[in-house]
Amino acid sequence: SSASSKSTFDVSAQISELVIKASESASLVIKDSARNFVTLDSGTSTFTLGDDNAVSIVRPAHGSAAGLATTITGQAAGGSNQVGGAVTITAGAGTGTGAGGDITVGAGASGTGTAGTVTIKSGATSVLIASSASSKSTFDVSAQISELVIKASESASLVIKDSARNFVT
Repeated sequence: SSASSKSTFDVSAQISELVIKASESASLVIKDSARNFVTLDSGTSTFTLGDDNAVSIVRPAHGSAAGLATTITGQAAGGSNQVGGAVTITAGAGTGTGAGGDITVGAGASGTGTAGTVTIKSGATSVLIASSASSKSTFDVSAQISELVIKASESASLVIKDSARNFVT
């Protein structure tokens, strides 16, 4: 159906399936007249977000309650004794003398409550929890025996400095 300012493709009356051409680099493209939003490559099971513009994946605010989790999960193995699929997040490569892109992991901010924490896990065990209060930052590795491995045979293998770049003793 179509209204004066929007078109609707309504398939709500039944279970629907969109079948696209196999083994094509741009089997399905969702775009407007100026920008590609999503391109699906059916030959490699890859989807590409956006074009030359910045891209954000953002969920809308919950309508009436606490926000719910958003999860990206690698593929579970099948059969017996098989390895599960990895999840890799890689920043963009620079060109020439340009620096590569950064990766930032940030916990949620709070208006007047406590900000969230960043937790790094190996399996079910939290191996690093980073949190920040107004007066201090905490890096907690107390969940298990911890080991810090540094480069051998270097005079300054590990240097700890304060924010003024003074050595901490």
